Amino acid sequence: MIFLEEGETIQELILSHMTVIVAIAKRHGRGLPKSIELDDIVQTAIVRLLKDGPKFDSARGTFAAWAHHVAKAGIIDAYRRRNYKYELHEDLHENIVDSAPSLDERLERKRRCEHVRHALKSLPPAEKKAVEDHVMDDRTYSETGRAQNRSASWAFYQTRCGLHRVKRSLAMHKLDE
Repeated sequence: MIFLEEGETIQELILSHMTVIVAIAKRHGRGLPKSIELDDIVQTAIVRLLKDGPKFDSARGTFAAWAHHVAKAGIIDAYRRRNYKYELHEDLHENIVDSAPSLDERLERKRRCEHVRHALKSLPPAEKKAVEDHVMDDRTYSETGRAQNRSASWAFYQTRCGLHRVKRSLAMHKLDE
């Protein structure tokens, strides 16, 4: 157990700030799919707070501020990894038509895939690696940054810049047609 002030543990701090944690979960749960229950979001936040408990330093700020930052990161990371894939697959399965795509549709898809490959190949190496790790390999920004011995914010910036370049490149291909 982590003792913070005169016998106070991280578990006690979490319990005493439960209303703050629930508010954080509600606020950050708004952008998630409706199929995800508030209780699951709160649980994810609490698990992350317990996991990162040893990192809390009362000299650096309030527990509520730290809890907001850690819980938000936990919610985002957990549902990016777990549920986004499943929600995406459910949406795809609902939209699948039993008939096979026509020749024109297959050629169009192949052409679009070639444009995306070309756009990815044209990225600077750091941006290309960040986009591949984060988007294609479904890693968090922290994992992407760690793989390059960099920070999560570096990975976020490189991924964002890379995706912006890819979108611009694809838009240019669309204009050329």
